[in-house]
Amino acid sequence: MKIFPVIVCLPLWLLLLGAAPVLAEEAECPSGAERVLCLAERGSPQAQFQVGMDAFSAASTPEEFARALDWFRRAAEQEYGRAQYMLAMMHWEGWGTARDAEAAYRWLLRAEGNRVMDGAGIKPRIERFLMEQQAQETDDGAESGAGDAGN
Repeated sequence: MKIFPVIVCLPLWLLLLGAAPVLAEEAECPSGAERVLCLAERGSPQAQFQVGMDAFSAASTPEEFARALDWFRRAAEQEYGRAQYMLAMMHWEGWGTARDAEAAYRWLLRAEGNRVMDGAGIKPRIERFLMEQQAQETDDGAESGAGDAGN
């Protein structure tokens, strides 16, 4: 029976791999509804994402969307892909922040780097918008340059 040594050694391996502090931190949080918020405040990206989703689902005012955005940003900065995708959506739609296609695209690329797929299909729309915006800026620059040449 080689399974016995593995089971006996598993707690030791968890200690060596640094999992024990996470377990201790979780033990310090109360059970019940406050648990997820406690874990989120202690830096758990999964819990931060969940608090963000709860806030997003209940949001009806710009302030409530901004609260969701804040929790998603905390998780996203820790490379939590689902939070990065939600940030992309929120920046693209202007929920809780000004609409910002460039920020949406950056967060979407980071989410893809963390293996989160574009389920809503916003990537082609953002790319098209950014290309049209760049073309418009190029046209505006050419027109102002032509006007300057005539003076």
